[in-house]
Amino acid sequence: MSYSQKLINQIQSGELENINELLKQAVENDVDEDVYLLADSLFQLGFLQETKTVLHQLQLRHPEDDEIKVNLAEIAIEEGQDLQAIELLDQIGPTSSAYIQSLLVAADYYQTQGLPEVSESKLLEAKKIIPEEPIIHLALGELYYSMGKYTQATRWYSRLLEQGYHDMGGVSIKARLGSAYSASGAFEEATPYLNEATQDDEDIDTLFNLGLTYFQQEEFTRAIESFRRVLSLDHGYTSVYPYLVEALLAEHRLDEAAQVIERGLTLDQTNHYLYLVGAKVAIKQEQFTQARDYFQQAYQINPNSETTILEYANFLMYRQDYVGAVAILEEALSNFDTDPQIYWLLGNAYNELEQFEQAREAFSQAYDFFAETDEFLLDYAAFLQEDGQRERLREVVVRYLDIHPHNPEMTQLLHRLDDI
Repeated sequence: MSYSQKLINQIQSGELENINELLKQAVENDVDEDVYLLADSLFQLGFLQETKTVLHQLQLRHPEDDEIKVNLAEIAIEEGQDLQAIELLDQIGPTSSAYIQSLLVAADYYQTQGLPEVSESKLLEAKKIIPEEPIIHLALGELYYSMGKYTQATRWYSRLLEQGYHDMGGVSIKARLGSAYSASGAFEEATPYLNEATQDDEDIDTLFNLGLTYFQQEEFTRAIESFRRVLSLDHGYTSVYPYLVEALLAEHRLDEAAQVIERGLTLDQTNHYLYLVGAKVAIKQEQFTQARDYFQQAYQINPNSETTILEYANFLMYRQDYVGAVAILEEALSNFDTDPQIYWLLGNAYNELEQFEQAREAFSQAYDFFAETDEFLLDYAAFLQEDGQRERLREVVVRYLDIHPHNPEMTQLLHRLDDI
């Protein structure tokens, strides 16, 4: 048995006492093939300093071997020695047999550094040299997927399937292709790949993506089935609970939705979206006190969520708690740039409170954003009639009739205004 093999066996057995002596014996006495294998094994086991020792010895024997430089660059990246890594990679020219490997390592490095365009250029250069290399196709797919360029990612995952590759480097190509199609909005194209991937391997993330894809297509029964499969594998996969509730709501299965909310909240009491969908369920069940509690929890967790603010305020308006609605809407205005719907809601709330000056200002602010929105124009017209602003009222009515020219009530109102 070679010293290299003895060393690896000893490390794998957890006996680390005399590994430096064995390492010295290995690099001095073993044949090159064993020493190269030793370097690879040590790197895989995470013994970076020992790997460097071996590689430097090999480099003395084989200074022409650029693959050693690539391996040293990978270690330098692991150790945070970025400049050293780039310097080593730059020493490898296009005529070297290790050039492709150096491009792939450089591409991976630049991607982790938040420079995806540089990473892309390295991979495309490698592809010009070896046009049909599957590893390069996978790297391009993964890069574009991480960049959110999902349509481009599907091209490379599809190419891998055409080449007969279904799994590479621990990546399920069907699952990735399905997820990329789904993320790009091509839900019908995504479904068969995600389905096949879950049949090959019931991976929980892929199952979740399959459920989301069905959900986006409004195939709620199938979405529910996929989400329940996720929970059967891991009931602590809390991301699934809000979507499962929404799907159950769409199927009018209120009691089941309420049960899912309760289970979800026992596991995750920090997910404001879960409280929001809980409020929807409670409203459907006419449990308004429960709905208010859920909205309050959601608002406390994330008071800057405009979705939470708008849904909570709309609920308070529905319950005729105009003071409460004004409170959270004004708080939103004071804290950050807001959705213009807040001005619209404020206009209605202040009007109900007979605080007409504030209502007038809020409606005026909202009008700048919703001058082409028929529902807003109806609300604003109703307020303007009460407020006696005839010129602005006529302008709003005309705008509304541009959208709905045959509305009899607004047509009559315009005639009355013209007759005054």
